[in-house]
Amino acid sequence: MRKLLIAMLALSLVGGASAAGQYGSNHSTGVMVGAYEPGIGGIFNYSVPLNIDGLARSGLGLVAEGQIGGGLGDGEFGMSTMIGAKLVFVMNNSTDLYGGLGVGTELQPDTEIGAGGQIGLNLNLDGTRVFFEAGQHPGNNNYLGVGLRF
Repeated sequence: MRKLLIAMLALSLVGGASAAGQYGSNHSTGVMVGAYEPGIGGIFNYSVPLNIDGLARSGLGLVAEGQIGGGLGDGEFGMSTMIGAKLVFVMNNSTDLYGGLGVGTELQPDTEIGAGGQIGLNLNLDGTRVFFEAGQHPGNNNYLGVGLRF
């Protein structure tokens, strides 16, 4: 019985999307370019909206996301990965705000495990989903950029 309850809870958490805003009702990918320590770089992400009815009734959504990012500058290369969750505040049909936390690892120049986070804004401009995001990946890899969500 206990295993059945745990399975039902897990399925309810990963079931379709609800108030996920510009993340839609399915998974999405995003590509962002901008400043990424130590110079200029980018981030690729894969997002999956999670269906949590209590949040949806409040106009909020929860999104699980994996990211990989890298930057090059002053002869140095920095690269890190992160997996985490974002809380999405849906403002209207074309705009939402989000913030998230996660854990990951810096891959270059040194291997380091740590925490990271981000804040951002999603906009739907005539069907094109644009986002602006600032954050930090493990290893003090700060970033600020603009991207497209597909």
